Amino acid sequence: MLQTHSLILNYVYFVILLFVIDLIWLSQPLHIPFYTQIQKSPIVFDKLAAILFYLLAPLGFFIFIKPLAINKKQALYYGCIMGFLMYSTFDLTNKAIFSDYTWDYAVKDVIWGTLLYGVVSYILY
Repeated sequence: MLQTHSLILNYVYFVILLFVIDLIWLSQPLHIPFYTQIQKSPIVFDKLAAILFYLLAPLGFFIFIKPLAINKKQALYYGCIMGFLMYSTFDLTNKAIFSDYTWDYAVKDVIWGTLLYGVVSYILY
């Protein structure tokens, strides 16, 4: 029972850390014109999609990183790889299907996602 409670608590911590730290990136003024350019209207976030992302993203840590890493340094390394893969998939797909999605933004967002997932994995390991 204690192990299940600890796992659930760590999962909740991962969701909170990921969300709070990601808000720093998402709230930067440089994003507002970019999002408006892509959406061609005032920014409207799909709350359900965002919630699902923040609930599903931690699974990579618990399924792949935690079993592989033997220390915090490896958790950071594997977390960076996971973040790179997740955010590359997102940004390269967006670049492929949205003509206004810039390479500049895609690269910056991949770097951000790589660091974000790596740091949260490091903290939570």
